[in-house]
Amino acid sequence: MKSDQDKQRDSGFEQERLPEETVETVMPRAQAPDDLEMGARDRGEGKVSFALWAPWKKSVHVIGDFCNWEQPGLPLAVSDQGVWWTIIDLPPGEHAYQISF
Repeated sequence: MKSDQDKQRDSGFEQERLPEETVETVMPRAQAPDDLEMGARDRGEGKVSFALWAPWKKSVHVIGDFCNWEQPGLPLAVSDQGVWWTIIDLPPGEHAYQISF
């Protein structure tokens, strides 16, 4: 299965490096794992990843039943390419969530 980044590359759309001044935020900058896929994904062993390409955002959080819907939610790190992401531990089962900006 192709990643979203591979699909974008195949379509002729290349993500540019995110300029430092674009994201003025307290969110940590961190390189996303190579196997990270966009959206919410079960990574096995109780881990779930959340990822969103949004280079124009200054902060991104995930909120859900796993944090009792308390604002602002869990902060996502941002890569130099503008991918906001996190990997969290969740108990088995279905979980409701929302991405907030």
